[in-house]
Amino acid sequence: MEKLIGFYDSNCPAWEKAIRECERPSAHTVTLYRCFTLRRTAAPHALYSLSRALRPQIVCSDWLRFEGRTGEKTNLWKIATLVVLGRAFGLRRTVGGGPGSYGYEVVRIYEESDFAACQLLLFGGHATKRQVKDARNAQGRLMLNTDFMHGLRLGNAWTRIVVSDDVRRILEGAGLVGLQFQEAVPRDRDAPACADRFWELQSSVVLPKMSNTHQLKYTGMHGAPHQPFDGDYSRMVFLDDPPYRSGEIHYRRSDLAQFDRFDVANTFELYRQPHRVLVISQRFYQTCHAHCIDLWLEPVRLDLE
Repeated sequence: MEKLIGFYDSNCPAWEKAIRECERPSAHTVTLYRCFTLRRTAAPHALYSLSRALRPQIVCSDWLRFEGRTGEKTNLWKIATLVVLGRAFGLRRTVGGGPGSYGYEVVRIYEESDFAACQLLLFGGHATKRQVKDARNAQGRLMLNTDFMHGLRLGNAWTRIVVSDDVRRILEGAGLVGLQFQEAVPRDRDAPACADRFWELQSSVVLPKMSNTHQLKYTGMHGAPHQPFDGDYSRMVFLDDPPYRSGEIHYRRSDLAQFDRFDVANTFELYRQPHRVLVISQRFYQTCHAHCIDLWLEPVRLDLE
């Protein structure tokens, strides 16, 4: 209990630092969602009791969850206090709050205005139109399920981006630079004939390496801890940016200056997928927005150095 008294004192430097961290906006003015979780079986009784007294938004039989968004000062104050107390009791931070830890993560919530302000965007395809299995025929063409093709304009065949013939014409008509397409084919030979053709979206451009390589990590297999990045770009990587759920891609403007104008390009890294993924320009985004083509996107940050 002495630990609680010392860290609950508003003059405690660690407490003040955590409050500033929770109230501080992102380097870019996006809305932030913060979540703190604590499991009864994973935490000291005094800490769990105090957390319960602070009235979490969700209370289950074994765990508590506090949530807060940018501007919700009372909720952010609670979360900041509990982060400090968790550290005081020697708990480590994890995402879900397993044994010997408290859960804490921050999620960036992007809006259309965030995308419209970015010169480049990470392109993940469509948020809802997905095919969950990736298969290719002997010629290396994507094979598509019949239900996936029905009504498709743009979607994800597992981790690859597929567009309809109509969307291909829109993109080519806009004069977008770097476009490449490979025709995709139906998986079921007995499927009813489809009037439309579909294309896997690709690019002829490969970007330089990301500038924030210090955040790169390899995913541990079968629940093993994440592995530090050692410069092997043949392995799949992700950006580790705690306490954020996921990092943001950064490039140096000087590295991009060597490229001619492009509107779609591949990352150099195998980023989150076992292949290079696509980055698009503001022109690509605005073309799709003007034709009501929904996209799943994340901002790409450009640094002076």
